[in-house]
Amino acid sequence: MLAEGPLSKAEISHRVGSVPQLMSSSVLKSLDQVVFSESKLDAARKAKISEGFAAVAAQSQEGASAYNLNFRTGGRIGPNAFALPDGTLVLTDELVDLAGADDDMIIGVLAHEIGHVEHKHSLRQLYRAAGTVGLIMLIAGDVGSATEDILTQGGGLLALSYSRDAEREADSRSAELMLAAGRDPQALMRFFEVIQKKLGNGEGPGILSTHPPTEERRQAIAAYVETLRKKQAP
Repeated sequence: MLAEGPLSKAEISHRVGSVPQLMSSSVLKSLDQVVFSESKLDAARKAKISEGFAAVAAQSQEGASAYNLNFRTGGRIGPNAFALPDGTLVLTDELVDLAGADDDMIIGVLAHEIGHVEHKHSLRQLYRAAGTVGLIMLIAGDVGSATEDILTQGGGLLALSYSRDAEREADSRSAELMLAAGRDPQALMRFFEVIQKKLGNGEGPGILSTHPPTEERRQAIAAYVETLRKKQAP
């Protein structure tokens, strides 16, 4: 039920500001209930990926403390990584398996997701998924099962693709963060090349269907990395 009585301006402002956190926690809780299962990666592999991610996240606008990396077995969404508006990131075992031993490719994908958070792409995506009714319920304080259904009905959230401009912005940010952290800034491009060869045209669930790795994107990443390196040159 909706909260009783009118809300003060201060209460409304506080709840509006809390919407990204409320939405993020509700979405992850729902996905854990109906899609994900516990990660089967060993502790050493998780630690190595987490260490690399923290080093890259430290180069972000808000710093490493603003992000929380979570490992899950992806279930029906398969190989994927995504970010929620509050800085919660999810990486599936299936994506790690596709990348193999090349941690730079995994970290490059996670840096891309940081880009989506910084540019608020993830927040806009959740707004699209929740709609006006869902936002009103969250602001009013109703974060029960009805709200969770609105946010995650049919896995619709993960089926929402970012715009081309949003993907380009996140691609560029991945290159910037990776270069700043001393890692391969073209790792995201290499990862897309690898998984496209392994998974084909990307039909169905997975990172290829939500983040299509077009040839135009690969060329744009390569060109941007060249520009970044020229700026760094003495």
